Amino acid sequence: MNFAFAWSALAICISLTACGRPRAVAAPKPVLAAATASAPEAVAAREPPADEPVQWLATLASPVCSVAAPRWMGALQLRSGGPPFATISGGPASIALGGAADGSISQAAVESPSLRVRGVLDQPTLFLVKPTLLSQLVVPHASTPIAWTETTTPDRIVVSLDVSDTFEVPKTAEAVVRCDALTGTEPSFDARTFAAPPARKTASLRGDARFVAELGDPDGARLHLSSMRSVEIVASRGDMTRVVIDNPRYLTVGWLPTAQLSDFHVTRGPRLRMGTVQHRGKGERRCQHDIPLIASVGGERAFVGTLPAGASFTGSTLDVEPGFVALTVFETWFRLEGDARLLVRNDDLDGC
Repeated sequence: MNFAFAWSALAICISLTACGRPRAVAAPKPVLAAATASAPEAVAAREPPADEPVQWLATLASPVCSVAAPRWMGALQLRSGGPPFATISGGPASIALGGAADGSISQAAVESPSLRVRGVLDQPTLFLVKPTLLSQLVVPHASTPIAWTETTTPDRIVVSLDVSDTFEVPKTAEAVVRCDALTGTEPSFDARTFAAPPARKTASLRGDARFVAELGDPDGARLHLSSMRSVEIVASRGDMTRVVIDNPRYLTVGWLPTAQLSDFHVTRGPRLRMGTVQHRGKGERRCQHDIPLIASVGGERAFVGTLPAGASFTGSTLDVEPGFVALTVFETWFRLEGDARLLVRNDDLDGC
């Protein structure tokens, strides 16, 4: 009887897989196979479906300023933080600066007789139109970009420049200016001529010094100079000397104790800068009506402008979804970025 019971127990143990030792379950290999099979579909999915409505890029609700840029250099995006769909190299633009009401997002609209296009900018590069004195101490060079912040006064903004490489106090030089004091194109003014009359002498400045914008000013800036620095002498009065210190980004203008100066010698005059010349090309096809343009990049797309009537272009349907045509335009300042494409609806080319 006990012998039969033992055989029954052994049979049950075997049926339960070695008395409690479960077999390893194989990994579901179809997951890898499915991923491999769907890879081409994932690539194709980067382009939105043909039947998905295309929206126009929304304009800013209440821009702080509109800044002119006769020859603008920058990248256009469909959204803030997104990949650029085009690079502009010397195109005539108008830059709309977005404040808090627009989420601090700016836009650029670039227009010429043969192309009109716009896009989002994260941090537009801006310059002062003419020499401007900041904090009564600093004149930025023409090539120096300027930061800005909005104010509560219409058509007025605060422009600022980090000067911590020269001053202990203040760290930032700033001024309130009108919107038209800014430009998106690097100007060609000579800040040195504005800062002071041509200097006849230079001298060496050593050690830290109290630097004032005007004589008798109870306040003042504090220069931090780790070594001797060359300064241009503009004028002298009593025991004070008016000098100009040339930094690669700006000029420092003001008065300091004459006792801080030594090693006087004659200087040379300032040099001026010249601009560049733009050229244009020609295309192959034309339409007698404006064509709405769609920018497509990174799986996103939107209407971003128009190709004016009579402007030159070529079109291709190679690797383009049905109902659309990829366009090549012949404006020298416009260049598509990476895998971005400029599309038009096929129906918009009727009669071309």
